[in-house]
Amino acid sequence: MAVAGVVIAVLLVAAVPLYPYSSSFSMFRSSEATPVDVPAYSTLLYRLTGFGAGPYPQVMLVKQGNASAVVHFQGATISYWEGPFPPDLSLNPSGVVRIANASISQWAFGLLNFTATLDNVGSRTISNLTVIFHYPSYGKNESFGGLVRSVAPSATCSSSLAPSESCTATVTLPQSASLLTDEEYPMMVEAWSPGPPAGSSNGASPFLSVDNLRLRYPGAGLSPQWVQTFIQSVNKVRNSTSLIENKTLDEFAAFRYDSIRSEFQISDFNFTGDFQRFFGTSGPTLFEEILYPAGQDPASYPSFLHKYAPGHWAGLMNSVFKEYGYFFGTGPAVEVGPGCSATEVPGPNMNITQYVISHGCSYVIADEIWFILILGV
Repeated sequence: MAVAGVVIAVLLVAAVPLYPYSSSFSMFRSSEATPVDVPAYSTLLYRLTGFGAGPYPQVMLVKQGNASAVVHFQGATISYWEGPFPPDLSLNPSGVVRIANASISQWAFGLLNFTATLDNVGSRTISNLTVIFHYPSYGKNESFGGLVRSVAPSATCSSSLAPSESCTATVTLPQSASLLTDEEYPMMVEAWSPGPPAGSSNGASPFLSVDNLRLRYPGAGLSPQWVQTFIQSVNKVRNSTSLIENKTLDEFAAFRYDSIRSEFQISDFNFTGDFQRFFGTSGPTLFEEILYPAGQDPASYPSFLHKYAPGHWAGLMNSVFKEYGYFFGTGPAVEVGPGCSATEVPGPNMNITQYVISHGCSYVIADEIWFILILGV
């Protein structure tokens, strides 16, 4: 009886009618080509209630004339499309490429790095491999005959990726005015290749592979507005002169970034060498401060420095300095454990980890937002 019951259930499901749908699609202006119909089917449940699987997959390859498009559906409606692509494009082919990971990280000057790593898991070289990043509020939309064409940010991963090799693509974008920091949003990462160069038959055929995930939006950390508020707070308590931004000092602060990252455990590493390379044998009198202000309010951060970093505070208050330049980015830093008395490194060219250990403190190495501040006369 149990077996018969199963057979009856299968027969009932098989007898459920499917209802036809059709979407009209064209990747060209209305006068340039005849639209194509994209047929599909859904169940009665979806047709009546909208619940369950819709008639179309989330992503579908549609060919029109001598080109193809990647069409994104939301239920029974075309949400947007991408292309045009080559007519022989394959969508999500197996055994060709793997999207190993993707991330969004803070970089510098209020910018963010969108990064993805791809692995060639096939037996053929992939030519001109590109990564396309779909993330809310990024990219632009264009209207084509009532349909939306999406152009998302992209970056080249490799011009020629051999089997078993990997490549990384990064595109640097400004912060979003509409996304919330630390909230997760959907990210669609696409890896696409137009195929081997003309006249060559060696290499992977044209393809586009799609991976869906959710990534936390990290926010852009510091911004020029943050720095302006910080300097305004500093200027309120300086004895006489106010600090004024100097673009040359901005450039020198950015110039220092790579050196500091390369030897982050040495305080103000290679300042003299970089000074001479940038300014020559003679230049202005400068004072450098490397600060880590993540999570700090710019208006109250000067008071924090006054309490925990008196040497840095003294530099900010020194009336000899009348100008400033800055650069901010991310990099590794020595983070001390709670209750450590070593709240600031008192001078340049000191081994920070040894200094922390000499105070009986524990530490970890972690990425921090760096605020490279250059004070000048």
